[in-house]
Amino acid sequence: MTGRVVEVVDVTPRHAGHDNLLLDSSLPGVPDVQVARVSAASGTQQATFAIVFAAFASQSQRRAVLKEARDHLKDVPTGLVLSNDAGRVDLDVGDASATLAFLMAAASAVLQYSWAWDESESIVVSAGTESFQFTVQFNGNHTFNATDLAAA
Repeated sequence: MTGRVVEVVDVTPRHAGHDNLLLDSSLPGVPDVQVARVSAASGTQQATFAIVFAAFASQSQRRAVLKEARDHLKDVPTGLVLSNDAGRVDLDVGDASATLAFLMAAASAVLQYSWAWDESESIVVSAGTESFQFTVQFNGNHTFNATDLAAA
């Protein structure tokens, strides 16, 4: 039996002035955060949203910085990475539906793999009260598959 597969496309804009297509993950007015813009689809379910990392904020300032980022992105569904380590992500999905929370969890596993250079065999994502375990595969052109092992 095969697990649920989510196709995740990193649609984070590129810096206009850079020939190397460097990502522009900044959020004007909110220092210390990186914002990934993502489109994710699984079966007939599709969503576009943001995942926010506070990698440059101190541990004591992380929640405040993440909340400020969510407030700035109020018109966009937003997942907040509370913590991330090798093979693990803790994600605040706010009041997202179960479907959106699953897509956000898959996207955060992809971003842990691609942005954090995490080569773990699988990545466990805690999203609210749910926990998922994903393997990630790069498909080219900023596209990845995240397979939910728990559904296998």
